[in-house]
Amino acid sequence: MGLQNETSPVNDKWKEIKFYCFSVKDEDEFSTALQIILPVLITITIPTALITFRWIKSVHKLRKKLKMENRLGDLTMDFHNDYANMDTHPLTSHYYNRESRSLNLQPTVVPDKWELPVKCLMVGRLLGSGAFGQVLKGRVSKSMILHRNLPIPRGSDISKTFISVAVKMLKDNADVLLKQDFLKEIALMKTIGKHANIVCMLGCCTLQDPVCLVVEHLPHGDLKTYLSKMRKTAEMVGNLSLIYT
Repeated sequence: MGLQNETSPVNDKWKEIKFYCFSVKDEDEFSTALQIILPVLITITIPTALITFRWIKSVHKLRKKLKMENRLGDLTMDFHNDYANMDTHPLTSHYYNRESRSLNLQPTVVPDKWELPVKCLMVGRLLGSGAFGQVLKGRVSKSMILHRNLPIPRGSDISKTFISVAVKMLKDNADVLLKQDFLKEIALMKTIGKHANIVCMLGCCTLQDPVCLVVEHLPHGDLKTYLSKMRKTAEMVGNLSLIYT
């Protein structure tokens, strides 16, 4: 073994064995280090990127919510002064006359039992939006609903202080015509009142911008979506029954 110039004492009992030695080149050392470091970097980078993305998303959502609350006005003002400080004369606003294509001064909505103070209305996540309007999930003080003899939403927990509602309002880019149409929609909802088969109006905010329509919140979505989900569930159950029969 390794004795090239020496003879084995007993040739029939000793055998010569060759040993091979290998060395790693510089480029192989780099690739080996890369194979070790790269998984570590990926393990650290991906979670960090996900956390950063969620943080940015939450900050954006919070800023959007704060902006919406600022549009609704100061939530800390005394709601009793909303009515005590109003002028006895009807409030006026610019109204667009479609026939004469001019702006005229017309009386706005007169406060009634449907008018809710901004203080009692808080908004949350976005439920849906269109070209000029959006609907947000919100909550309103239950005492304000009871004080105005308005209908309590069906399925609401009367033991809680606040009631979940849906708040419809116009976007910032809505013009005067859209605002007037929205006020007409609110006036129509007032005439309907409470009905078992439609979404009921709970109140409105028309004394300042943005104008809001407060209606019942439907946790299961609209009727069309609900029936579509039920149909898919029924079809799935029917297919499973055919498989196991």
